[in-house]
Amino acid sequence: MLLGTAALKGRETHDPGGSGQEARAEQPDSERRITFRVARLGRTVKKERLIIMRVFVRAAGGKLETFMARAMLDSGAEGNFIAPSLVRKIGARLERGDFGVAVQAFGAEAPIKGEIPHLQLFVKGAQPGSGLAQDFEGETGVLVAPCELSNSYNLLLGRPFMSAHGMMTTHHMQGGATIVLTARNGVKTTVEVAAEEVAR
Repeated sequence: MLLGTAALKGRETHDPGGSGQEARAEQPDSERRITFRVARLGRTVKKERLIIMRVFVRAAGGKLETFMARAMLDSGAEGNFIAPSLVRKIGARLERGDFGVAVQAFGAEAPIKGEIPHLQLFVKGAQPGSGLAQDFEGETGVLVAPCELSNSYNLLLGRPFMSAHGMMTTHHMQGGATIVLTARNGVKTTVEVAAEEVAR
């Protein structure tokens, strides 16, 4: 399981005062860094509730059919990640290169060597009130994690995905959550997430 940070052609700046703030990138244009977090379902990260959403995925140049995936939605992650097993399942063609270094839970570092620039995502919409449900279709770039993400999910969608699709989340007191996603054509999709899919 991955945990901590992934560096993209960058150096880490540490927090010697122990304030607990995330490490930041140094300023040279040739260096930048992303962070990501991994949490098991039923856990919180910095008192935030994380959500696992069921999605269907397909990669350009891969298999024609779509495959179900479980996506962790994490507003603290500065990148999107996909598990190697899901890459193989969908038959995705990867762009190879040096995309950074992932820090695993036990401290070992592993290079990130692959990326899917255009992963297609399909999400089943809810039907609030009357009218037909609107399903979501979009795409995002994902980095291939050097090992499996979690037993609970095989896709991690962070800030790039959320920002591109204007994601809004409402947590319900009784459990569960409502998510609104906006496609590039402006169409909004409402997605209802069951209580058991929300980390508390």
